[in-house]
Amino acid sequence: MKSKPLTRPADQLAVAYRDEITMDDWPGVRTVAEETGVFTEREVEIVRELMVDTIERPTWNNYRFWVAQADRVIAGFTCVSPIHTTPDRYEIYWIAVHPEFHGHGIASRLVDLAIARVRKQGGRKLYVETSTRSIYEPARKFYLAAGFVLEGTLPDYYADDDGKAIFARRL
Repeated sequence: MKSKPLTRPADQLAVAYRDEITMDDWPGVRTVAEETGVFTEREVEIVRELMVDTIERPTWNNYRFWVAQADRVIAGFTCVSPIHTTPDRYEIYWIAVHPEFHGHGIASRLVDLAIARVRKQGGRKLYVETSTRSIYEPARKFYLAAGFVLEGTLPDYYADDDGKAIFARRL
């Protein structure tokens, strides 16, 4: 099942997608992460750490990034990794689209690209998690619209009154 764009399709905006990342991408990726308005400074730094790990240890197959570019500007990105203690489970670690590019189907396309790669690697189930705080309600709605199912919540996981919502999609 392909993810369905929530509003306008991405082809109304010239968007290029690639699954290679370099540290030259960091300023744009950082801007996307910061401009979402939901990630903490530490979370933004974790994105950088995952990029470094991906670039410096490519044979480890820990993380895989996809970047969406519109007019040579990074419009969004996603990061996926196998869950190493499982034979065929994967997790979306990050997915973010700059607010100026919302509504063009970019997040849906990033999910589709990640799913295609996970399937090619033999993945059978893809997980994504997010906060239960109200600011993350659009993300939770997006995951449901993209074919994920809410499999559970962990109250007070990140902090008091900030639980974890766990979504999954069979591939």
